[in-house]
Amino acid sequence: MLCLMRAVKSVSVPTDETHPRRRRRLAAADVRERMLAAAREIVSKTGVSVRVEDLSLEQVIQHARVPRSSVYRIWPYKEDFLDDLLCHVAGPDWLGGTVFDEQTLETVTEVVTANRHRLGTAAGRRAVLCEAVRLGVLRNLNAVTVSRERQIFTALGVTLDSTRGGHTRQRIQDALERTETDLIGRMSEFYRQICATLGLRPRRPEYTFAHLAAAGAALVEGFALRARIAQQTTESGPQWTLRGLLGDPLPGPGIDGRPADWHPAAVAFLGLVDTFLEPDPDFHPPRP
Repeated sequence: MLCLMRAVKSVSVPTDETHPRRRRRLAAADVRERMLAAAREIVSKTGVSVRVEDLSLEQVIQHARVPRSSVYRIWPYKEDFLDDLLCHVAGPDWLGGTVFDEQTLETVTEVVTANRHRLGTAAGRRAVLCEAVRLGVLRNLNAVTVSRERQIFTALGVTLDSTRGGHTRQRIQDALERTETDLIGRMSEFYRQICATLGLRPRRPEYTFAHLAAAGAALVEGFALRARIAQQTTESGPQWTLRGLLGDPLPGPGIDGRPADWHPAAVAFLGLVDTFLEPDPDFHPPRP
């Protein structure tokens, strides 16, 4: 069974005094939203540890500050709530943009904007591309590595076959696919816009920005997984230990022509870019 979460004493919950006996009835949609939000907060704090069944429904009710009777009208049994929670975890609202977070987009955009004066030549555009990859991948890798939501989302996908019953499993699968489709679609559009500025196009008719987005996401997530493993290793060992391979920077080109530090993930990502994309011969650089 999927290991997702635990209810811990460190999570503060409201006392009985905060729950008056008489209160106006909340709409079912409000109760559902509050319960899922409360469960999300608890899971984000406690992380991946034990079975989903070990989540305390009573703790979620108290944390959500909703009437118990309203909860059981929506979910007569705890298993019903857990099914909806797993589907919520698999959906886009849970994961958001952690694969390509907003700060990563801002980092890449700032590099391009600050260096627009270099876009008039092929060499200048190449320098801007390399700098955007160098800084953007590092920022995105750090975000994915520390994201509890991404860790739980990945665990859910890996253990899907052992999760709940057949109907719920299909609901989770559908939610996972919607999330990945949404993320790849947003990344593809961002790549398309950046490449239009940098004068790049797909290298072959069969290649699309969606291919680059999917391959890039898999690369970053793979590095993030190994980075989390490396964090648990000791400092001793040969120079080729996982921590050294993933943590030691590599030399590469800098925006000013001087060597700069590159994370191995950025080097690998640049290889993907060069495989999928090429300079557009019909590109007309923007005016300074």
